[in-house]
Amino acid sequence: MPNPSMHPAKFIGPAVLAATLSVPRQRKKNGPAWQYHSRSDHHSKVICLLMAIDLMTASDILRRDILNGRVACGINHVMKDYESKREKAFDLVFHRPVHHETARPATTFKNLLKVYGVVLTHEQQKVVDALPDIPVRDVKAHGVYIAFEAKAAMTEFGKARPRLFDELNSSHPTIHGDTDRAIAAGCVMINVADTFISPLRNPDGPHASTLEISAHKQPKSFEDVVDKIHELPLRSVHGKPGFDALGIIAVECRNDGTPVVLREAPDVLKDYEYDGMISRVAHLYESYFSH
Repeated sequence: MPNPSMHPAKFIGPAVLAATLSVPRQRKKNGPAWQYHSRSDHHSKVICLLMAIDLMTASDILRRDILNGRVACGINHVMKDYESKREKAFDLVFHRPVHHETARPATTFKNLLKVYGVVLTHEQQKVVDALPDIPVRDVKAHGVYIAFEAKAAMTEFGKARPRLFDELNSSHPTIHGDTDRAIAAGCVMINVADTFISPLRNPDGPHASTLEISAHKQPKSFEDVVDKIHELPLRSVHGKPGFDALGIIAVECRNDGTPVVLREAPDVLKDYEYDGMISRVAHLYESYFSH
């Protein structure tokens, strides 16, 4: 079983993710509150917003470009692969702004942190306050710099493995179909808990009188998902298929209202560490798009 996270990380993303998911949320009005629901995109949006915070923290050049209006931000941006004509929506995209765009921003990056109930400590809030805010417009992305895709495997791992692979493996060709220099980044949250209360099997909520609790064979289930992610292609040069950066976050989430806990698995997650993924994206952005 992966060990608890004991030392401070370079970036705040994983810790804030665990704190945010620890707070149950209602998916529907008057419905039960869940920490994680497979039919909600809340977790993927939170992951991508946190990756963006850490990326802005990591790159002085990206912060400068945002402040100078050279980089725009979009949520749920639909991108089309130029070659295949296939369309796919991405959780968060940094792209070149359209300067003649007159539509008012739908929201801002920092406001989205409030919308999605991101839980920050006082020190983490200071990190966010020091970053530039970004207008978020519901417009087509032009000239993509970075596209983030976030996925999760929390239970039913046998079904999750091929789904994760297929969804992620269809992402990087679409991103690079916009431009080969675009940075395709992905992050996968994997559950290491040995039990899980599924919202689909327990529609009355995690505190119903009768519960169907799923049992996981850990750490095998966790390691099997990681092994499947290892099959995804990575690339180190232009012109080849694959992700430019890919990270994995291990969490213990029983979905029963108890706190979500980060876990460490340094041997299993070697070369897929979250901090390394963020640092690589920052380095690539500065290498490719230093305006």
